[in-house]
Amino acid sequence: MSDEGFEIDLADAQKAADVALPNLANHLRGPVTVLFSHEGLHGPGGNMPAVDNVQSVYAHYTDALAERLRHGREVIDATARTLRDIVTVYRRADGQI
Repeated sequence: MSDEGFEIDLADAQKAADVALPNLANHLRGPVTVLFSHEGLHGPGGNMPAVDNVQSVYAHYTDALAERLRHGREVIDATARTLRDIVTVYRRADGQI
């Protein structure tokens, strides 16, 4: 970094905003769907109270995990949008657009 202040590589920042961050958010989409789908553990013998209890606890756990992943994805998407805006401001300031 120079003595004149903050520096940014606009090409790298643009790549992060357009490729890296969206790819990261996409990687979180798959697990969210799977975690929200609750598959039953009931077999041919019918319901078992112990299985019902475990299944309920597991469903709440996976819902909480999916919610965290969904929130993380939203934060990553917002970061990408903000980074695009920052790159635009820097390009305007440099007379590139």
